[in-house]
Amino acid sequence: MVNIDPNTTLAQLVIENPALAAPMEKLGFDYCCGGQIPLNDAVLEAGLDIDEVISNFENATEDKADLDWAKMNIGQLVDNILSVHHEYLHEELPRLCDLADKVASVHGSNHPEILDVAKLVYEVRDDMGPHMRKEEMMLFPLARQISTLESLPALPFGTFANPIRMMGAEHEVTGALLLELRKTTNNFALPKDACASYQALYQGLEAMEKDTHLHIHRENNILFPATLAKEQELSEPTKIS
Repeated sequence: MVNIDPNTTLAQLVIENPALAAPMEKLGFDYCCGGQIPLNDAVLEAGLDIDEVISNFENATEDKADLDWAKMNIGQLVDNILSVHHEYLHEELPRLCDLADKVASVHGSNHPEILDVAKLVYEVRDDMGPHMRKEEMMLFPLARQISTLESLPALPFGTFANPIRMMGAEHEVTGALLLELRKTTNNFALPKDACASYQALYQGLEAMEKDTHLHIHRENNILFPATLAKEQELSEPTKIS
């Protein structure tokens, strides 16, 4: 059982207890882009009972495979984000686009909302593809590099705060698209006449949403702060004893 302080931010709660990501997803709590608000405020905004929420969270099962994320160094974080999240999205988003096209062509006349779903899936792909490439080509390699250095090299973007601010803004756009997908699908609720492809699409979209929330959380709340802290450390003048 984990102990929950209602004054702790959503992001910090998931950093300390990764198993809390799942119950937060169910409650619709934004622990990635909006993770800097305290649990108490999130519960109040949702109109829920704080004691019931805390009881639910305290009984969440720990995911032992996920507990070392907050303990990883910058290089390990980068490698894991690339292998766990970027590779997944590079493979999954084209599949979901193809699946959305197929379902829309068959069911669009009876379920016009699926046409909007397909459009949104393409928007997520077009949003995340360039975003991940920017991280992969410049931000991540330089973050990995400074983690092994004793002095700060010249950076093409001046300070890590600049690209991190841009990535954070782009994460907000991604979060808004995912929220719109959830609303448009009525929380991924399938119509009665849903075929196997329809079911596969909604299951895939819900899985992608969950993975991307974790993906953004690990960048915004673990990797980026660690990178900024390392930059600050390397920027400080060496003390002569």
